[in-house]
Amino acid sequence: CICCTLREDLLTSLASLAAEGRFDHVLVESSGISEPLPVAETFTFTDEASGVSLGDVASLHNLVTVVDAAAIFEELGSVDTLAERGWQAGDGDERCVAHLLCEQIEFADVLLVNKADLLGDAELGAVERLLHKVNPTAEVIRSEHSRVEPARLLGKARFSLRKAEEHPDWLREARAHQHVPETVEYGISSFVYTARRPFHPARLHAALGSRPLEGALAGLLRLKGFAWLATRNWQQAHTALAGTQFTVAPGRPWWVAIPLGQWPDGLAAELLADQDCWSAEFGDRRSELVCIGRELDHAAAARELDRCTLTEEEMAGGEKSWEALPDPYRAAWDGQGGSRPEGEQSAQSSIGAGATPQSLARLIKMASHDGLREGNVSKKIVEEAPGGLQVDSLLGFIFGSMLGDDADTQILDCEAELRQLYAASSDTGETQRAILGYVQKLVTDSTHAAGLLGRTPAILKALCDIGLLTKDAVLEWHADGGGQSEPTGAAGKVREAAEPFVDGLRASQQRAAAAESCVDELERALEDAMRAAELERERAAGRARSAGDEAKPTTGASTQHWVEFLSCKGPPPQGPAWRQSDWSPSFSSSAEHSLLFE
Repeated sequence: CICCTLREDLLTSLASLAAEGRFDHVLVESSGISEPLPVAETFTFTDEASGVSLGDVASLHNLVTVVDAAAIFEELGSVDTLAERGWQAGDGDERCVAHLLCEQIEFADVLLVNKADLLGDAELGAVERLLHKVNPTAEVIRSEHSRVEPARLLGKARFSLRKAEEHPDWLREARAHQHVPETVEYGISSFVYTARRPFHPARLHAALGSRPLEGALAGLLRLKGFAWLATRNWQQAHTALAGTQFTVAPGRPWWVAIPLGQWPDGLAAELLADQDCWSAEFGDRRSELVCIGRELDHAAAARELDRCTLTEEEMAGGEKSWEALPDPYRAAWDGQGGSRPEGEQSAQSSIGAGATPQSLARLIKMASHDGLREGNVSKKIVEEAPGGLQVDSLLGFIFGSMLGDDADTQILDCEAELRQLYAASSDTGETQRAILGYVQKLVTDSTHAAGLLGRTPAILKALCDIGLLTKDAVLEWHADGGGQSEPTGAAGKVREAAEPFVDGLRASQQRAAAAESCVDELERALEDAMRAAELERERAAGRARSAGDEAKPTTGASTQHWVEFLSCKGPPPQGPAWRQSDWSPSFSSSAEHSLLFE
């Protein structure tokens, strides 16, 4: 194998040929069971003795795969392993024929469709259509008896190691064009299946691991992507179907399962700007599978895959119950490094319940590069983040993924950071409406909903206390009822739970209105009393002048003193200067006095 045991020999041979200066190109035919990517990586190998690499003496221009057009569909439907055909690379080689064929097609720069003369136009068109679906960027060249002009292979350099190392590009390519209408030629078509619910491992295995595939999935020739297994909430599952061979292997951890402090800068903004990648409830956990098939009914196939996900009842059971589900991949997965790391938190809990002043400050910095400078409203997340990230989106992330069972306490603890973020909003009214929507989802449709619904009043009070909600906004939201005259579902639940807080706001409004009315009445009474007192002083002064005596103080002084007190201009009167019965005849109880003067 030139990837390992013969690697040094290949370097020596190419170096020798290059030194002769007689050749422009070298054609290397690797074994038929080689995979293109490891062959390409051989060019990065450096000889320890000489310090020379293959890349120093030759550049890799093309990876070419020869496709047997007459047999490709039959081989993709084969259940044979390489060992069963005597093609294995060595002991322990458990690869199957169909998987190897797909790997060789997917990572090639040029696909030679050989034996084209043995097929009619429709059959040949079906083969080429399949190749374009599996590898959209490769150049497809027809040949008979493997005859092809050398210049077509040697005259153009197509290979890129960077692209080869990023081999999931074919998945992104398929996703980018999934909405482009296309005529299904020769019965070959593709679609991208996406799901926000995890797969039930046993149902997924029954649907895709059977031989042959049945029902709407019978036309599948190739499936590849990443999946969310209910029993593995901390790590992606790499899934692949080639013909009838279906495999599931551990992938990288979900970002939602990684503590926020370990995220690279800019990732939060990138995820939040892509609504297809992130949801408030489950983070980046989802399934995306590219499905390529012949005579494939996309809608029916998608429904079959939907049946492999958890039901409503299973979803309601929560993550702990999911881990106990039957999983035919458990033993193999754990053997390949897919077991939960010791001390690892659940996927939701590493970010969920993670709202602290420190984590929010870091999140704001990651989303806005340098953070929000206090008082500088022109420097907003909406301007700085990729894709025009909105403040409302970041608040949605916090409510959906970082608040936990003690959400009201977390909100109060993070007052400074939340107020800083809220201050950057260009439309605070719209932001308040968005926040109330996030509260509804938090207490009715999140991992912590069961414990938070009863704390809705405390959550709303905390948001009002720190200035993210106004009382008027809450009352308007509650009265609106989510656009329903009699709210039902989540809208009804959250409004019913909010009743105690809303009742308190209404009572407060009524008390404030009553107090304002009392103050108005009192002010009028005081004005009348002051005018009467002034008139009495003038009369007393007149009488004194007539009698030749000086005027004596009257009750007008204490009246003025109380006017100043009510205007917060002086201390309350002391001693017998004021008697309740003398100047508040309209008050019916001392409680009203307490309310007024409080």
